[in-house]
Amino acid sequence: MGWSVIYLLKKIGMTQSMTVEFIKAVNVDEPLTIVGGMQEKQSERSALMEGSIFNAEETLCAKATGQFTTMQPKAALRLGLVGEDYMKTFGPILTFDYFFSD
Repeated sequence: MGWSVIYLLKKIGMTQSMTVEFIKAVNVDEPLTIVGGMQEKQSERSALMEGSIFNAEETLCAKATGQFTTMQPKAALRLGLVGEDYMKTFGPILTFDYFFSD
């Protein structure tokens, strides 16, 4: 769900709350498919996100909803919530290269 905030909203998200429903056990070595999305953009700083985990047979194994506070990447850096190295991980998704110091 956190990646969905970054990818869909182009923002950094901080989890306020999360509810997870575990439906079926998964094995450690089993390939999984993870799907995330947005249920509702509540404001410029708040979004309700959703996520699901499916096993190799495409059976739903877990689902979750999460309330996220969102902020611009530049604000997250300025407040010290994330570091530049962490933010560079998202370079292909977020476009804020002008902010980094080299």
